[in-house]
Amino acid sequence: MVKHLLSISAVIFLSNCSAHANRVSEFSIEKDIEKREKRKPTPNENFLLLIALDGQAKGEYVESAVIFKKLFEDTGDSEYSLEYLKNLNALALFEQTISEFSELKMVRDDKHLREVSVAYISLGDLENGYLSLSEITEKKDIDYRILAEISFQKGDFNESLQYLKESYEVKNSDEVAIAIAKLLFNKLNEKDQALDFLEKANRDNTNLELSLIYAKMLLTSANYIKATEVYSEIYEKTEDPEIAQTVIKILNTFGENEKLLQFLKDSKYDDDLLLRLYMRDRNFEEGFKLSKRLYEESEEPIYLAQNAIFEYENLEAKFRVEPIIEKLEKVVNELNDPTFYNYLGYLMIQNNIRILDGLEYVKKALVFEPDNFYIVDSLAWGLYKIRKCSDAKVEMQKVIQNLGAEESEIKEHWEKIQNCK
Repeated sequence: MVKHLLSISAVIFLSNCSAHANRVSEFSIEKDIEKREKRKPTPNENFLLLIALDGQAKGEYVESAVIFKKLFEDTGDSEYSLEYLKNLNALALFEQTISEFSELKMVRDDKHLREVSVAYISLGDLENGYLSLSEITEKKDIDYRILAEISFQKGDFNESLQYLKESYEVKNSDEVAIAIAKLLFNKLNEKDQALDFLEKANRDNTNLELSLIYAKMLLTSANYIKATEVYSEIYEKTEDPEIAQTVIKILNTFGENEKLLQFLKDSKYDDDLLLRLYMRDRNFEEGFKLSKRLYEESEEPIYLAQNAIFEYENLEAKFRVEPIIEKLEKVVNELNDPTFYNYLGYLMIQNNIRILDGLEYVKKALVFEPDNFYIVDSLAWGLYKIRKCSDAKVEMQKVIQNLGAEESEIKEHWEKIQNCK
């Protein structure tokens, strides 16, 4: 438990204190001179101060601590006692920090109490660390954060929340905003409050962690549409493929086809998926435009083949098919794919254009998928067209046995082939 506390808050606090040591000279030389003008400096005070500050700047905390302690004992100046405690903490002499604070009767101001609280917390004495921090009159955001963490470890989530809110008022930190939301959502079961808070914190926000947590909480709360909106905004900023896949998965799972299409069009994340959706939805015009653009950009044969299919399916009158056949023949052997072999072959057979060549393409498709009875249907139809009636009937019977005769096209083929002589 103590280890968890130190990993989250106290280390931040300690690092702030260590960083503060590098700024000692700024206030010590200026403020200390101002103070010493009101009292007579002790012998060698200025000389010792410079040595102490130099040692502190170099990380020579032992020598610096010894000198600051002597300066404090000689002058009673609280600035020296504060720097003494800082050096002890930098040396991880936390027990000595606590004992010296008490034995030397140092002033109990905010700065000294903050150093003492660091020592207590570092030793795992959360109770006394909490008491020392609570005594600070003008708390900084980090003070509230550590108090919140200690309260959390004690299981007092409401008190922890209050401290986090006070920290957030002092400084609108994204880290604190996330902590508030998690506490509300996971520990206090105030999910609506957590979402409302994060929605405000997420406005015009560039913190991706905050946005991701907000989106995940929305998803957990079954607010799928809002979650995809937030995920989409994240994708716009990051172009992270995992985020895009999350959006697609959510929209596809819940049947939000229009939103899925819009996301794919806006994001341009997966044009191949968009083409498949256009085909599924029979949106041949948009499919034709997209496949044309993709082929012009890449010269990939797959896009020319898809473009030909979209073009044919979009034709109202299916009589100008030669240019479409030409497109497919240009790439079909390179693609070496049963879908395109069958489509081209059937297109030629259906339109009575070089039927024998069409049959050869269908046979190539069957090499890949001999048990695909839609391809067998194409074969039967081609055999019918060249009046090989008995062969056509044999093949068509396989189709009927496996697919039935409910589909209109299969039904039409079956009726005509049965009457073939």
